[in-house]
Amino acid sequence: MISTLITITVVTSCTGLTLLVGHAWLLRAFGPRTTYSLWLLLPVTAAIIALNPLLLQLYAALPFASSVDMPVVGAIMSVQSSVEGITNIQQQGGFVKEILIGIWVLGAIALMVLPLIQLRRLKRLPIAHKRLLRVSELAAGESAGMSGIRKPHLLLPADFRERYSAEQRRLIINHELQHWRRQDVRVNFFAWFILASQWFNPVIWLSYQRFRADQELVCDADVMDRHHRNTSTQICYANALLAAMQFAPPEAARNLHGLLPSSTQYEHQSGAFIMAKERINTLAQNRSTRLLPLAASIITIMLVSILWNSPSYSQGTGAALQPNQPMQPLEPAALANPVEPITPIVRIEPRYPAYQAERGIEGYVDLEFVIDNSGKVTDIEILRSSPQGDFDEEAVRALERWRYVPQDNVMQRIRLEFSLNQE
Repeated sequence: MISTLITITVVTSCTGLTLLVGHAWLLRAFGPRTTYSLWLLLPVTAAIIALNPLLLQLYAALPFASSVDMPVVGAIMSVQSSVEGITNIQQQGGFVKEILIGIWVLGAIALMVLPLIQLRRLKRLPIAHKRLLRVSELAAGESAGMSGIRKPHLLLPADFRERYSAEQRRLIINHELQHWRRQDVRVNFFAWFILASQWFNPVIWLSYQRFRADQELVCDADVMDRHHRNTSTQICYANALLAAMQFAPPEAARNLHGLLPSSTQYEHQSGAFIMAKERINTLAQNRSTRLLPLAASIITIMLVSILWNSPSYSQGTGAALQPNQPMQPLEPAALANPVEPITPIVRIEPRYPAYQAERGIEGYVDLEFVIDNSGKVTDIEILRSSPQGDFDEEAVRALERWRYVPQDNVMQRIRLEFSLNQE
């Protein structure tokens, strides 16, 4: 679990960081709708990583899976090796592993409870109108919003009429109704679930905040389209945003309440001048959603994932002498294998220790291990080695990075031979 969580955290963090850094360019080049759709890459990336065992099975079914050599995968495998080096903590004792899992679960549960508490509180608000739409009144100074999972629940502050003109009120209410038409509250709960699963990751927090802000930009664009995007409507809407920023309390941009998925907030981050300016500047954009950037990104991620799980033969860069035969099945007379040997679909050569290489020392290591249901190598045990202890560490380090077709905890035994090139 820890290994998968760390891998998902690293990859989704890279995806989120890329979208955050390139957000300004994406917004100018593609508009708010396409930029908003690109946040779908985070759950898609996490799903692809979780489905890696299935990708291994699909790859193993290809006729060339056991013979093709793809040197380009070397760079990807080096990244994978670094990630898996971090996850080796799961082999350092069950007590530490259980503590880390416990802390992660408690943090995730705490974050999932917060929106449920808020949703329950919103349901208990007194109903001001219920004929055509359920409307509740919030305290003066609060932000207009939309709540509800099954039925729409419009939230309006007590000073709503005093703060905005009739036309501004109409646009704000249309904005919140558009959130309901888009099912944004349900989408936000899904995004919050991803956030809760990585509550310790600051990049995901920033990505979630940017995702919610982009959601407001898309909703603004939809409202403008529904009102034929004329100049007077844009000016009125911009004045409504400025009024929202003026009346919002200074702590509005830092308040977690506005980020919870139980309701949308018209004044989301409106206390920040930069966000209000961005929303006003985006009102003039009239660009439809372009699926090509999203589709191209998903295809790229899937290709990288397939390459990640493809056969790779690491060539090592630091040693002058490399093992000539990185993998040799054990002879039946020397060591009987419990089952028929299974060919790995990802094989990494062990590095030749510098001390032994300089002195011309050769040898072998006999190992026993288990292939789990994700295709990873676990429970590695050294059965014998010659010279004893000289090659054990490098043999185990290489074997940990091998990948097989997922098995049901099948035991294997192999011999890794360390011999020097004589050419």
